[in-house]
Amino acid sequence: SDDENEDDDTDTPFVRPEAFIAGWGIATPFPLSTERYLEIDRREREKLGQSEKIIKQMATFAKSSRITNRFTCHPTFLEEGKTPADYPDAVGTMKRDIYAESGDFNPKTGARMACYQDTAVQMCIGAAQNAVKNWGKDKALITHVLTTCTSGWTEPGIACGVIKDLGLSEDIQKAELNYNGCFCGATCLRMARDIIRAGDATAVLLVACEVATTHYNYTYTDTED
Repeated sequence: SDDENEDDDTDTPFVRPEAFIAGWGIATPFPLSTERYLEIDRREREKLGQSEKIIKQMATFAKSSRITNRFTCHPTFLEEGKTPADYPDAVGTMKRDIYAESGDFNPKTGARMACYQDTAVQMCIGAAQNAVKNWGKDKALITHVLTTCTSGWTEPGIACGVIKDLGLSEDIQKAELNYNGCFCGATCLRMARDIIRAGDATAVLLVACEVATTHYNYTYTDTED
């Protein structure tokens, strides 16, 4: 009968929920101009007696990237005459100057990695807070947290810091895709889309962060490094 046909939905295809970016937010440390970065890079390379060819080549790399807004977590890169107090809204900055403390402007790996909790994690928390505010809905609706970072590692990591500081549910599902390179931000977006499409989530919070100046090393001259 017609009634039986209406009740029989075995052939009805699964309709995937639509995934879209519903909110976004950023958090940044100290501003860093390309000119200031290249000034410091030249100074330190000249101290080592590196050739003008290498110095200009590194400058070409920086300029060719076409990055217009750079940032740094480290006070040593601030413009002359500037102090951290001049940037009250900066997030994820170091109070210590590990570059000055190193004596040769080249901190050991341990000193660099020790910055991770104060820099990357704090920036991610700040960005996540801003994203949730921009979204404008109840944070209790967030069922998944995805994070990515290639600048370091600590456990508890970014996801745990975000969950704790935002007061998210401890039952939330998290996945950290670390050390996958810059492209992993796009990978996380695809994963978030797939999680929503699977019909198993209400909202996915994605957080991506890098703190490249923590690993700045002027002793490198090989373009393959």
